[in-house]
Amino acid sequence: MQERTVPSDAVLVMNQEFRVNRRCRLDVSVPGASLRLRHGDTEDRVVVSVSVAGCREEDANDVLERLRLSTRQVQDRVYVQADEPSRDADYWRWLRRDGTELFLDLALPPNTDAEISAPSGEIHASGLRGDIDIIAAACPVDVVDIGGSLRITANGEPVSVKEFSGQELQVHSTAAHVFVGDARSDAVGLRASGGRLNVRNVEGSVDIEANGSTVTLIDVTGPVRGDLHASPISLHGTLTADIDLVALGSPITMNVEVDRGAEVRLEGRPVELDRSLPFQGDLETRRAEGTINGGGPLVSLRAVPGTVRCRSAS
Repeated sequence: MQERTVPSDAVLVMNQEFRVNRRCRLDVSVPGASLRLRHGDTEDRVVVSVSVAGCREEDANDVLERLRLSTRQVQDRVYVQADEPSRDADYWRWLRRDGTELFLDLALPPNTDAEISAPSGEIHASGLRGDIDIIAAACPVDVVDIGGSLRITANGEPVSVKEFSGQELQVHSTAAHVFVGDARSDAVGLRASGGRLNVRNVEGSVDIEANGSTVTLIDVTGPVRGDLHASPISLHGTLTADIDLVALGSPITMNVEVDRGAEVRLEGRPVELDRSLPFQGDLETRRAEGTINGGGPLVSLRAVPGTVRCRSAS
C-alpha cells in the first residue's frame, strides 16, 4: 500500500509538541484520517501535526470541530483523540462530502508504546521500537521497520507488515488480504477469516489459524503449525524445521527440494507424493509415512477430507 503524501495545498490546523521521557506511550483514536507514525528527530518529544486538504482554508478548522479532535498529556502518555460525534443527518452529509481529507503526522521517540484505533482512514507506521497495538476497521494498515511487539486486528482492508524484528508479531484479520514479509520474530501468530494470507521470508515460529482463506508460505525458516478450515495452503522454500498442518475440507500442497531431508507423515484423500522425491517408507492411497533423503525435520500434513500433495520443487 503506497502512503499518500500530504497535498501541497493542505492547511496545517494543528502543530503541538509534548516533552516525554525516552520511552513514551501513545493513544490515538481518530476516524477517517490518514495517520502516519514515524521516528522523529528528537528522543524526548512527540510532535503532532494535523492538516486538512480538499477544502477552503477558512473551513479547515471546522473539520477539527466536527470531529472534536483533541490532544492531551498525562505524564508520559500522549492522547490524540476524536470524541464520539452526534450522528445526526447533518453530520453524515458533512462526512460524505467529496474531497475533504484529514492527515495526522506523529513524529515520535524511537522507543514508543502505542495503542492505535481507527474505524476508517488509513494507518502507516515506520521506524519505531516498542509495544504497538493497532485496531483497524475498514482501514488499510502498512507498517515497515517495526521492532519489539506488534499486534494488529484488521477488518476488510489490506494489511502489510515488512521488516519486522522483535519478540512477538500477531495479526488477526477478517475479510482482509494480509502480507507479512522479511520478518524476524520469536513468535508469529496469524489468524485469518476470509481474504488471503501471504507470508514470505520469515524467521521464527509461525502459528496459523485460517477459516475461508487462501494461505501461501514462501521461505519460512522455523517451525510451522497450522489449523485450517476451508483454507487451501501451499508451502514453498527450503525445509529447515518441523511442520504440522491440519486442514478441514481443503488441500495442502508442499513443494520439497529434492536434496533436502525430511521425515513425513501424510494423510489425505488422496495423498499425492511426487515420484521424483527419494522417498522410503509406506505409501498408500490415503497415507504415507517414511523419509525423504534419509530423514530430517518432521513434516506432518493431514487433510480431513482433502488432498495432500508433496511435490518436487525442482
